[in-house]
Amino acid sequence: MSTLTVKQHQVPDFYLSQWQGEKGTVQCYDLIDNKHFTPAPKNILAGRYFYEEDPANPDNRMENHLAEMEHESARVFKSLAALDFSDLSRYDMRGYSLRATEALTKDVCRTIKTFANYQYLRVPGVIAAKRSELEASALNRDELDHHLNPARFVESGVAYTQGRFQSLRLQVSISQEEDFITSDWPCFDMMDSEMAPAIGEDIGRQPGVVCVLPLNPRMAAIFFAEGLDPRASRVPQGFATVISPAEVRNMNMLVIQQAQRYVVTQKPASFVFKIAARRKKASAGRPK
Repeated sequence: MSTLTVKQHQVPDFYLSQWQGEKGTVQCYDLIDNKHFTPAPKNILAGRYFYEEDPANPDNRMENHLAEMEHESARVFKSLAALDFSDLSRYDMRGYSLRATEALTKDVCRTIKTFANYQYLRVPGVIAAKRSELEASALNRDELDHHLNPARFVESGVAYTQGRFQSLRLQVSISQEEDFITSDWPCFDMMDSEMAPAIGEDIGRQPGVVCVLPLNPRMAAIFFAEGLDPRASRVPQGFATVISPAEVRNMNMLVIQQAQRYVVTQKPASFVFKIAARRKKASAGRPK
């Protein structure tokens, strides 16, 4: 019998490793205990038998499925991080955009969207938020526990949303100066409203709902419905654009506001706790 994976990552360590520094560690900020520490990516954001339908009798079925998806995703993320802009002037924003857009082939876009789809559904924060949404439903506690088991929730959730995720347009935002940061809830949707989108229901259906995912310290993905940006219709797979330091800071603020507990950065970032101190909880259980 093959060895079972006990520590199962809610955010893949290959993804987190893109934020590691020269010592192989990341900067991690605990927003609840107000602590800062520097762990190796493999040592954080994981739970014991987290994706087992029956933790008392683990079989690694979902863990193995996720590992296959992560293997393909890691290859694509590595290729994006390796894009070389060194021959371009930092003022040649069009050159940056064109080079990154050329890398966004149909297969690359499909892989990024697939990773985002799983990451959107596989973290404890989103499962807790979905539980809050369903508390007023006819489901009793045992039924909720059954449906919101992480393995079942991810599997059924991806089956329910994958067509919509693949239909979304993809914009890759490039930063030349400020670093993007990430968290224990790195892929999330939002809308220009006081209300948060319903988990898995509004994405890909409501034009005003967008989904964001930091890809690495220099790139972030934004997913949106086709009608939201007129440029998308001219770019079949996706497109890239350089954004300003202020726009990067705004996205980082959203990441901190959305995080359930942990924020991850590549460099020490004193602003994390300052922004986190202003957070408030939305009625549906999401940070806001």
